[in-house]
Amino acid sequence: MKQKIFLEGSEVRLNGDEQCYRFLNTQAISGSLAKSSADALELVFENGKLIKKFNWQYEFQDLLELEEDEKGFPYFSAPIHDYFALKAAKEGYSFLGGELPEGFQLPKLGACPSFQFLGTLSPKTEGLEWLPFDLNLAAPIYGSFLQLFLDYSDPMHPQIWDPEAYTNSDYEDDNVKSDTELVYEKQFLKSKKLKKMPDFFEENPGYLGVPHWIQNPQILNCPKTGELMRFVAQFGRGVDIKLKRANIEVPDEGYYAELLGRMNFWADGDLYVFLNPNSKMVCIIIQH
Repeated sequence: MKQKIFLEGSEVRLNGDEQCYRFLNTQAISGSLAKSSADALELVFENGKLIKKFNWQYEFQDLLELEEDEKGFPYFSAPIHDYFALKAAKEGYSFLGGELPEGFQLPKLGACPSFQFLGTLSPKTEGLEWLPFDLNLAAPIYGSFLQLFLDYSDPMHPQIWDPEAYTNSDYEDDNVKSDTELVYEKQFLKSKKLKKMPDFFEENPGYLGVPHWIQNPQILNCPKTGELMRFVAQFGRGVDIKLKRANIEVPDEGYYAELLGRMNFWADGDLYVFLNPNSKMVCIIIQH
């Protein structure tokens, strides 16, 4: 008996270690999505053991050689994720930008660059029904961090989980201080379930379902419970949210006019959001 698993992305060693199973749990998709992807894996199992793997790139299939520690890898019933594009809309339950929701408090940490309110993701949006609450997104997008964990036990007052990791970051923007306020225009979002993987040069603000990694996968366990963090959303090149107001002077032209004048993630990066619904821990990652 043959079985198959399809995965978005190919940056995984199928050797049964923890990262391997994180990848399987997070990146599994349907065959139709995988075959239209720019980079996907097809794993073929016979009698419960891995016998072949293929790479899919835009409908073209290539046989890959199994590493010695991948041969015979046992079949794993990975949860298959649907894939959604988040598109700009005139109305909706989820949105990017906008004024700070009433009662919501942005985290703050000493002299580090301020957090920005990035918008709200609602469980009323298709593809996000599993969210335990309206997720008000906050991140210091002009600060520096590898990954930033926030405790949303109180969804209106998230707390930085490991302040020392953030305060010891290497680079921070000189223009954005701890008391800087940047408020963005509001853009409603609606999700659309996709049958094929999109061209990632399309101008969609974001995606739900599985992450499309720019660098190596950063799939983490919750620091509070040890459970796998679940992917929520990815935002990147399609975000076109302009600055509404600020309490600092923003140049009219040049690099900093572009950097400060719109919502962006380290100029040309993507922002990834993960959440563990049991612990209410959120993880923010930026790659570029």
